[in-house]
Amino acid sequence: MAERKATNKYYPPEWNPKDGSINKFVGQHPLRDRARKLDQGILIVRFEMPYNVYCDTCKNHIAKGRRYNAEKKSIGKYFTTTIWSFSMKCHHCSARIEVQTDPQNRDYALSKGIHRVLAEETKNDTVTSTYSMTGDEKQDEMRNDPFKRLEHLQEDKEFADEEKVHLIDLLEFRDRLASADYQNNSALRKSFRVILGLLLQNFCKD
Repeated sequence: MAERKATNKYYPPEWNPKDGSINKFVGQHPLRDRARKLDQGILIVRFEMPYNVYCDTCKNHIAKGRRYNAEKKSIGKYFTTTIWSFSMKCHHCSARIEVQTDPQNRDYALSKGIHRVLAEETKNDTVTSTYSMTGDEKQDEMRNDPFKRLEHLQEDKEFADEEKVHLIDLLEFRDRLASADYQNNSALRKSFRVILGLLLQNFCKD
C-alpha cells in the first residue's frame, strides 16, 4: 500500500477541482471495474469460502478459505439486518455457486451449487471460546421471564466478582515489578554475565 500512496496521479490540465473529483471528470467510478454492475445492485467483492464444500456440478472439493471474486447483493432483511448473497463461479468447472448470510442462525447458508463436506457439521462449526454464547431458547426464556433474567444477572455478577480477585492479583504483581524495575534488570543482567562466563570457560577448554 505504501508504494501506491507514494505514486503521483495524473491530473489533466482541463480538470478543475471546483468541478468535482478526477473520477467524475474522467467518467469512472472510484471502485473501477468492481462497480460495473452497481446499477443492478451488485458489487464485486473478494469472498472467502467459509467451509469445506463440494461442488454439486463437478463434484470437486473446494477448500475452506478459497477466495473468489463474488457478486455481492442484498436479497432481503432479517428484522433490521441485511441478508447478503455472494454469487461466484466454481474454479474447477465455472458452474455458478452461491452463499448467503443467515443472520437468524449467525451462520452462512449454501444456497446454490455446493454442499458441506460432512453432513453432521452444523452451524456450530466455530472455534470454541472461553465464554460460550447463550442459545436462542435461553435468550427467549430470559426475555419472557423476569425471574430467569434476574437469576442470569446474579450469575454474571458472581462471575465478575470472582474474576475481579484475579485481576487485582495481576495488577498488584505488575505494580511490584514496576516498582523494582532497576533491581530486576540488574539481577537479569548479572545472571546473563554468569551464563556467558560459563560458556566462555567451556569454549576455552575445548
